[in-house]
Parts: sequence; structure tokens; C-alpha cells
Amino acid sequence: MLLPLKLRSTISTAWAKVMFVGFKSLHVSKQTWRATQRYRAIHNAQVVYLEKALNEYFQIVGYDPSDHTGTRKIYIDAGEQLDQQYIYLQTDLQPLFISGVDDVFIYSRAEHDAYFAHFIVKVPDTLVFEQAELISQVQLYINTRNFKIKTYTP
Repeated sequence: MLLPLKLRSTISTAWAKVMFVGFKSLHVSKQTWRATQRYRAIHNAQVVYLEKALNEYFQIVGYDPSDHTGTRKIYIDAGEQLDQQYIYLQTDLQPLFISGVDDVFIYSRAEHDAYFAHFIVKVPDTLVFEQAELISQVQLYINTRNFKIKTYTP
């Protein structure tokens, strides 16, 4: 302890230790926050990093981070997309009708996003998880609610 010799009594030493307890707990909480922020910065919204973060968060048995593609259990698949055909505007000097198609459905961007997911998170049916917890983990990295969660049999 770095106290002057005159102040090194048991009472003043105990008082100094009590004063530093708050600083120590603050330091530990800051170190934990820093490690969490560093982990989130490294694991961004790219598919491979999101898969890795989900597999590590749910502590998948047999998952090896160094062999991610071979041992992953939770993975991300492409979402359902429609074949889109552009309908031209009158100023484009192109035909405004679609020929050769019997049934035509026109979706706005909001309707399309409501019905069709951008991506699908595939989770093994042997994993016990809360859907809200999985959604919150995905939304830490991607700010969207337009995805689906499906289970599969490994």
C-alpha cells in the first residue's frame, strides 16, 4: 500500500481499502463492458460472423470456432424471394402492361417485406431456446425484424 509511514495504522489502512473497493468494482465492470463491445465489433452483420455469434451464444455442443463451416448447427439460409418483373412508368416510354402471364400480383415494397423474409435462421430441433432470445441476439447485429426462424432435424 502506498501510504506514508505516519498514516499506516490499521484504521487508516482499512479506510483506504474501503475507498478503493468502489474503484475496483467500477474497473471490473468497465473491463466486462469493453470485452462485450469488442466481441460485437468483431462479429458484425456478415452471415459467417452472425452464425458464429449465435452458435457461441447458445453454446452448441460440438461447435468449434476454428472449423466453423464444418461444425456449425445454427446457420443462415437465403430468404424467399419472388421473381420480380418491373412495371414501367409512362415517362420511361415502355409498355405499362405485362403480357403472357395469367395471374399477376403487384406487391408494394412494404407488402413484399411483410410476406417474404430477407433470410432464414435455421436452428436444430434438438436445441431448446426461447424465440424472443434468438430474435434479440440477431437484432444485436442486424437491425431488422424481417427474418424467419425454422427448425430442422440434423
